[in-house]
Amino acid sequence: MEHKARHDLSLSGVGSASGGTYHDVRINGVGKVHGDLECVHCRVDGVADIYGNVKATTVQIRGRARVQGSVSGDEVRLEGDTTIDGNCEAETFHAAGAFRVDGLVNADQVSIRLHGSAKVKEIGGEHIRVVKHHKFGLFSRFKKLTAETIEGDDVHLEFTKADVVRGNRVTIGPGCEIECVEYRTDFQQAPEARVTESRKL
Repeated sequence: MEHKARHDLSLSGVGSASGGTYHDVRINGVGKVHGDLECVHCRVDGVADIYGNVKATTVQIRGRARVQGSVSGDEVRLEGDTTIDGNCEAETFHAAGAFRVDGLVNADQVSIRLHGSAKVKEIGGEHIRVVKHHKFGLFSRFKKLTAETIEGDDVHLEFTKADVVRGNRVTIGPGCEIECVEYRTDFQQAPEARVTESRKL
């Protein structure tokens, strides 16, 4: 089969494009992509609506985006206001800002710095760390990560509300409201955190 070089997709200003296979995808203005998107690098610095799945080596969203599908890649970095209707799978997942993932976030390394409200159905990974952003201000107590289930090998949470947290080593820090913690090796809880039930597996 003849190899075809991948072209780049760049949307500046207001524009739209069809999904497909590209090398670099860059959205700087207000852009819409209709269909599944497969590329090496995907970067959004403006406002984007993607009507399909995104599969890329690296995904970086620094503006406001909605993906009406799932996102997968080696590295996914969310730094703006992002909504993902499906799942998000990556080797490393970094988030700083407000975001919502209606499905599962699954990554070896999960790092979340809360600078707004965040909501995820489930989080799974080896190392999971959720901390407050250093610019937390007057209304910081209202800015939490909300999830049904969080499960990992090494879990450290702050300002998180969850039904179940499960792991080998679990640290529940300030601002947390957890219904049930299940741990295998070690469990630590900050005095100001609320944990309804904890049990060793």
